[in-house]
Amino acid sequence: MKYSKGKARERRACLAEGEKKIKRYELICDNDPLQNNVNNLEVAKQEYELLLDYIVCGCIVRSRINWYENGEKNSKYFLNLEKTRRRSIINKLRDYYQTLYSNHNSKEGEEFASDFLESPNIPSLSNKSKMTCEGVLTCAECFEALKEFPNSKTPGNDGLTAEFYITFWYLSGQQLTDSLNYSFEHGELSSSQKQATIKLIDKKDRDRRYIKNWGPISLLNVDTKIASKALALRLVKIFPEIIQADQ
Repeated sequence: MKYSKGKARERRACLAEGEKKIKRYELICDNDPLQNNVNNLEVAKQEYELLLDYIVCGCIVRSRINWYENGEKNSKYFLNLEKTRRRSIINKLRDYYQTLYSNHNSKEGEEFASDFLESPNIPSLSNKSKMTCEGVLTCAECFEALKEFPNSKTPGNDGLTAEFYITFWYLSGQQLTDSLNYSFEHGELSSSQKQATIKLIDKKDRDRRYIKNWGPISLLNVDTKIASKALALRLVKIFPEIIQADQ
């Protein structure tokens, strides 16, 4: 048991070191994409995959399954294994986007922003156009926004789809509108309207081993999206006054 635990620790350490090596070579390739650097990255990935395959083989043996085929998706074991791998990918995605969107202080950027914002040539809205963007939502506005939604889309965590709201709008439309306006007047959405289910999905026909081929999406409840869409439709009407047609 002591020997096995020691070997397991060594493999986990090698796996962590392999991830660091891949990340290091990816940074090198981004800055200097020479063929030699690309080759080093591919070798590092192959070594990592071999070690990961060895660990998975051990899991298969310990699970005492009677048979195994590549691509098997129906057993509980392999579903759990997939979840474990996805958690690892989510952590990598988090690190990637934290670095990508981290704050970089730039005096040059601040000066550019100041010059732009203080320019007298920036177009502005007329008072009449401003008023069309303000005020509480109407039931008709919310229903027009709802009709813009495509069918057969995954709902948020309350399980209510756009089709449900369209079917029962005559019963729930005014109540939903009143709820959204109550949130507007009090400066805060309800608890469920502020919630989102974050799901990690892979891009179609892409290699799932690469972080760039995965992306997080947030599944919001439809009632929140109705409010957002209704406000967006207000903005569409006044866009021609402040932005160019090609924008």
